[in-house]
Amino acid sequence: ERGEQRGRIECILNNSAENSHVFALSTFCSTPKLRLVEPKATAFDTESEHMYFRPTCVGLATTREFTVHNSSRVPLDFEWHIPKRLRAVCSVSPVSGRLRGNESAQLTWTFTPKTKRRYEIDAVLFASSIARRSEPS
Repeated sequence: ERGEQRGRIECILNNSAENSHVFALSTFCSTPKLRLVEPKATAFDTESEHMYFRPTCVGLATTREFTVHNSSRVPLDFEWHIPKRLRAVCSVSPVSGRLRGNESAQLTWTFTPKTKRRYEIDAVLFASSIARRSEPS
């Protein structure tokens, strides 16, 4: 559940009620959320989630700069998936990474058309929260 949670827990030591202690518990939960931000808002349609490249000559490359921002408090891993058939014409760097809460990373998208045609590339951003694991001693 999102938000702040409070509770109490009683710990009985040595199986004796005389050795009991009550501990106050407090947690804060946040929902993971990533945003893709483009410096020039005219080139990124946030409602339909489309990214556009300017018309580019066959064989030449054009690049676009974007920022991926973790607007939550939860640390996240992210990874872009570009269809295999289109990886020769479209790439992103870095393709994956880790963002702490309220942290951003700069992305560079590169488009290099191989033939004169309209390209529609369905790139998918996968994100997952990072579970803190205790190391065995």
